[in-house]
Amino acid sequence: MKTEKLRLSRFIIFFIIVTGCFALIAGRFFQVQVLEGHEYSLKFQNQCWRSTSVKAHRGTIYDRNGNPLAYTIETENLFVQTESEEAIKKISNDAAPILKLSKPELYKKLMDRKGKRTYIAHKIDPIISGKIRALEIPEIHSEIEFDRVYPYNSAVSSLVGYLNHEFEAKAGAELYCDKYLKGRDGMRSCIKDGSGELYPVFSQPLIEPIEGNDVYLTIDVEYQQILQEEIRKAVDKWSAIGGMGVLMEVATGRILAVYHYDPEIEDPHYKYPKAKAITDLFEPGSTFKTIVFAALLEEGLIDLNDTIYAGEGSFKFNGIRVHDDKELDVITQAEAFILSSNVATGRLALRLGPKKLYRYAREAGFGLPSGLEFPGEVNGRLHKPEVWSDYYCALLSIGHEVSASSLQMARMFGCIANEGHLMKPLLMDRVISPTGGTIERFYPEKERDIFSDRTISKLKELCKIVVDTGTAKYAKIDGIDFAGKTGTAEKPSETGGYDKSRYIASFGGYFPALDPQICGIVIIDEPEKINYGGITAGPAFANTAKRIIDLEKRKNENSGYTVYASIDVLKSGEEAVSNKDNEDKSEVVIEHANYKPVQKSEYNKSGDSDLVQLPDLKGKSAREAVSILHDLGLKCSLDGAGYVVGTLPACGELAVIGARVMLICSDSKKEVDH
Repeated sequence: MKTEKLRLSRFIIFFIIVTGCFALIAGRFFQVQVLEGHEYSLKFQNQCWRSTSVKAHRGTIYDRNGNPLAYTIETENLFVQTESEEAIKKISNDAAPILKLSKPELYKKLMDRKGKRTYIAHKIDPIISGKIRALEIPEIHSEIEFDRVYPYNSAVSSLVGYLNHEFEAKAGAELYCDKYLKGRDGMRSCIKDGSGELYPVFSQPLIEPIEGNDVYLTIDVEYQQILQEEIRKAVDKWSAIGGMGVLMEVATGRILAVYHYDPEIEDPHYKYPKAKAITDLFEPGSTFKTIVFAALLEEGLIDLNDTIYAGEGSFKFNGIRVHDDKELDVITQAEAFILSSNVATGRLALRLGPKKLYRYAREAGFGLPSGLEFPGEVNGRLHKPEVWSDYYCALLSIGHEVSASSLQMARMFGCIANEGHLMKPLLMDRVISPTGGTIERFYPEKERDIFSDRTISKLKELCKIVVDTGTAKYAKIDGIDFAGKTGTAEKPSETGGYDKSRYIASFGGYFPALDPQICGIVIIDEPEKINYGGITAGPAFANTAKRIIDLEKRKNENSGYTVYASIDVLKSGEEAVSNKDNEDKSEVVIEHANYKPVQKSEYNKSGDSDLVQLPDLKGKSAREAVSILHDLGLKCSLDGAGYVVGTLPACGELAVIGARVMLICSDSKKEVDH
């Protein structure tokens, strides 16, 4: 009996224990699944689920004629992720020769990282990619990433800017136009395994990326290349530490070319943080006298035929001596400008007085924002002086106590050339959507009128005489009629005052002289041997003007298609190189004498007006192929340079108008034949 009671007691105790355990487990289950379920669900998602961005295709930056200055291409990376030694051995034996890798080194690399994602090639050629796919090795995976291409490299690099390794805009037009170019990234759900690798979950919806817009700048890349070559030649000729220049369209304020050259900086990736012609300041020197004489004429304070004493080399203002580099005695007031007399200009400026001179300088845009709002752009320096003295007035009149950018100086000469109308500078022309529609267009805008027609007429005559017989007479060349003003300014010393061994030489003006179309300025920083702007910067401006005018004449006269090619881009090709109109062999003119614009109807085989059939471009130069695709209404990306060896999509396939076609190019003619 006692034994049965003992057994029953034990059973009851066991039952209670088991029931209690189940109750605890059920309670814990209820706590985890119900009471704390949401919290644990979030922890799981945070640990295992990831949302990765799908990069949007960044828009293209074009010049005003549709030449791509910066565009995005898709590049392919290859990686391996396997624990199979047999697969690793096969990859090492079969893929290494195609990728031009050492078989033992690739085998060791894959074995050391067995089971982990291991990259074996980055940004591979599409032809090589096709050969790898033909191996049909499932353990070799590919991923697509974007790369940014700058086909004109050093010619426009400082203006266009660049992207960092994360594809973020960091400088130049890339940053200036970023809100239009960058598009909107998409989103894809991934799950992370224990080793940290991410795998896409295709059952989850993908948020598609939105492609960026294309931006057309007002820049003319042909003018840009001409300006680049002339500034480089002048800097090298005079052993200067640098040079820069700006060209603008007189009537509209559109910026046609912006360039700076620093011989000491050689960046193989052309990633310059600043467009110095817009962001850096200098004291303009005698080019500033243009504003002084315009103000004097506007106020009716001078008669150009009257004479004035020029001090024979120096003159005291408030007891402080101002010097001239030439010992002029009595000259006409017109000659004070033409011969660039510091003393005579300072004495004439006293008729205006420092406050009125300051006001006209502000009206011309000095010390004020230009309205362009380019990254890194500064207003310049034109402060109200603490003491409005005669000496300050004289110093300001010859371009000291004021600093400006090359853009501001070019804008000032544009105001003179444009009958006294000051235009806001314009760098963006229009924004085009991925489907081809115009999203935004930017129009010229006049900021204010400063000078009367009477003043401008007299000042233009003075600027023309400066080139004909004045300080810029050594810059005059046959075949180009231009006008402007020279400048030779001592650079400020680090210890105060001015350094008489370091100069900024400049020439600002416009052309043609009688019907101004383009204005601008060229600056040579610290030229050796000769410091005068009329001898150093003036010829660079004149040669630039002549080549631009000759270029436009050829465009109008030739029935063929002519482009100026970048030496950085066209590594090879069959185009005829012609320099018959210019003895300067650094100018490369690529002429397609037999090229005629293609007709879309020739390639519209489907009857659908929105479709064209891709032509056979194999063997054509990259430049000619781009022109053909452009005429067909198609966008273009380049992979390589030289001759076309294939296209994506392939020849004969139908493409929607506005679609992007990749040209696969090679320097080797043999690869084309194969």
